[in-house]
Amino acid sequence: MERDPLLQKLFEIANQDIAGDAFIAGIMAQIDALRRRAIIAWSVGGVLLAVAAWLLTPTLVGAVSLLSQALPQTLIEVEDTSAIVNQVFAPLNSIAAVVAITVLVIALAYRKIF
Repeated sequence: MERDPLLQKLFEIANQDIAGDAFIAGIMAQIDALRRRAIIAWSVGGVLLAVAAWLLTPTLVGAVSLLSQALPQTLIEVEDTSAIVNQVFAPLNSIAAVVAITVLVIALAYRKIF
């Protein structure tokens, strides 16, 4: 059985020694550089996030305090608090309910449109 000379030539070309140690060292150096960049980027991002949280904490606490005072306010004052209608609709008779329903309607509309 005779071997194809072109195929044999391809195998001879492919049978060259590659400088494996230099190649591996170069790849590992690139990986180490990428790892160092990632560690530095995560560290800088963490420090910036911590500083931003430290600076924004008083503002956020004030906003949460205002919301916790404003959201439970009733929309319509009812004279007879023992009436069954008032007890049934009490969860919907607040600013929080209006905000929640608005957010749900916007989310539903967003899902229908997009």
